[in-house]
Amino acid sequence: MLTRSKRSKRTGGSDSARPGKAPKRPSRTSDQVTEAKKKYEDKRVREFKTHWTDGRPWLKYDNENSVMYCTYCKEQGKGGKFVSGCTNFRIDTIQNHEVSSPHISATSVAERPLPQNSLSAKAINSIKQTEYDRLSILFRNAHAVAKHHLSFKTYNVICKLDQAKGLDVGNSYLNDKKACEFVKNIASVSRNETRDLLKKTPFLSLTCDGSSDFMGDEYESLWVRSAQNGKIIEKFLDLGTAESAGSQDIFNYMKAVCFENSEDNTNQLWSKLIGFCSDGASNMQGIRNGVAALMKRENPEIVVTHCLAHRVELSFKDAIKSSKLYDKTITLLLGLYYLYRRGPKQKKALKRAFSALNMTKILPTRVGGTRWMPHMLRAINVIIKGYRGFKAHLESASHENPKAEGLAKILTDVAVVTFMLNLKEIISPLNRLSLILQKQNLTLYNGHAQIKATTEVLKICKPKYGDHEIHLVKKNLKSTLIRSGMDIEEVNTEWAILKSLIYQRYSNRLIDGALTWGSVFETFRDGLDNIKLVIDALLSLPPTSVNNETTFSRTKLSKGKRRGHLKTDTLKDLIQVEIETANVEQFNPKLDDRRKRVGYSRPSRLTETLQTNTVDQETVVVGHDEIDTPAAGQDIQMIVINQEEDCSTDEDEDSGEESEDENELAEQELFSKLKKIMKNYEE
Repeated sequence: MLTRSKRSKRTGGSDSARPGKAPKRPSRTSDQVTEAKKKYEDKRVREFKTHWTDGRPWLKYDNENSVMYCTYCKEQGKGGKFVSGCTNFRIDTIQNHEVSSPHISATSVAERPLPQNSLSAKAINSIKQTEYDRLSILFRNAHAVAKHHLSFKTYNVICKLDQAKGLDVGNSYLNDKKACEFVKNIASVSRNETRDLLKKTPFLSLTCDGSSDFMGDEYESLWVRSAQNGKIIEKFLDLGTAESAGSQDIFNYMKAVCFENSEDNTNQLWSKLIGFCSDGASNMQGIRNGVAALMKRENPEIVVTHCLAHRVELSFKDAIKSSKLYDKTITLLLGLYYLYRRGPKQKKALKRAFSALNMTKILPTRVGGTRWMPHMLRAINVIIKGYRGFKAHLESASHENPKAEGLAKILTDVAVVTFMLNLKEIISPLNRLSLILQKQNLTLYNGHAQIKATTEVLKICKPKYGDHEIHLVKKNLKSTLIRSGMDIEEVNTEWAILKSLIYQRYSNRLIDGALTWGSVFETFRDGLDNIKLVIDALLSLPPTSVNNETTFSRTKLSKGKRRGHLKTDTLKDLIQVEIETANVEQFNPKLDDRRKRVGYSRPSRLTETLQTNTVDQETVVVGHDEIDTPAAGQDIQMIVINQEEDCSTDEDEDSGEESEDENELAEQELFSKLKKIMKNYEE
């Protein structure tokens, strides 16, 4: 019998060459093994395994954001990826975190038994609950002070009133300095919520406006606008001062604010900018060196908008300011306002004239203001409604008062009265348009459509409606859209699918304009991610900068003549609380639950104790021409805000501090102008 070695010699081969047995593979080098593992890891899709949580109660997985995190480290305020959210789904990553010193420290605190049933624990919990209730009352009082533009001195009065009503507010934190500290914490929490919201959005637009107060301080107001899933988000971002009113300094200020509200020392907000809106001032909209031009140099795709609300009123003023009758009408309206609002004797005589004629007692209203067109319409309505009373009193008082004599001559001028009636007919639709353009969550399209709504009719449905517009968006915003993660090639297909789905489901809601993008994307969630980004990008473009103007109206209420030395940071906190927090009835100062833990809670800090509620933003209404409709020949209906003729009565009171409008004539200048008009009448 042959041995194995002899058989090998006879066959002339090895065991691997035997029939039915595979040959040996050549051995791989260490570099080849490393390269193979690298290729495998690149192709491998790692996912979170549910069995990893066995024996690890601290390990949680967030399905919405696809991250895993450590609850123990999060509760104790530790740092690291397992607090913000870890995406490296490997068992060794979890094991490394499990043996880290921060996690061991957090685990020892979290798993420490709480003696809740002992008498000492119950006593400590009772004390902490009492402290919690006291701080809740104090936070509510400070919030009410900031929300209603009250002085910090009022905070102490409100706390004393609470004590008189039997509420326990304690003996600490009852002065105006602590009230300012409470407001700063409320504003800080609201500001952090805004930052967290802006982190999730792919597109941003800024609106900016500047103003100076009676102390000579220059302020810049910044608002940010974005959209998510068809819902528009408008948030107050900052109120501060630039080095000067020059375009370069304002540009640097805006960039610094965006950097301050970004994270990880990267200007993420600035890189997300897609639009900019402001008034038509040269330092803002200048073609060569304005803020808009400076932004265009960094990103040529930024869409710059001249505030539509400003343009409507400026265009009307430019069209009518050359008329002499308009000049006389403004003189009459302002003259009557100054005569009666600042003359107690004339005011009482006017009331007697109205009583003798059995008419409702009304007083003239201001013509000027930030949005002066509604003010002018209201003033004209007052004069028309009380014409007989004003005429009777002015003619009676003209024998003793030369101002009343001059106003009586203008009021009885047939040409002026006729012009005023015609002016009312012209201003009425423009006033409605101005009010619509001042609405929040207005889209750029809806603002443009409202301007043309009285002349245009609904166009006949076209099978390729919107394709050209989508092409323009892809062409002009290509880099921005790609940077947001969009697949450009899929946009046209998704747009066609979206139109078809809307026609089938919402055909009856397209004509009346009741359909919103938010409701559309809530219904159709899957397979439309790319066209959804296009819609969000378009909705992120701001049509007006009205919010910035309203900010300065609020600053005038908060920074009055008695508070002229209010610091800018404190003023910004007051505006943040007034704009971005809930009203007094709904505000809930939910304090941190960690304060109630027994035995080892660290000293409380006001900066860590407050969380405020947020208010959902309204959805935007989709305009008629935004979606191709199957109906044809229908007229576009202008959105009309029902507004009653609001005429102030004799019981109305003016605010204690009247804000002067730069376009409004001063009283002395007005009556010198009135004298010139009287000379023309005598001639």
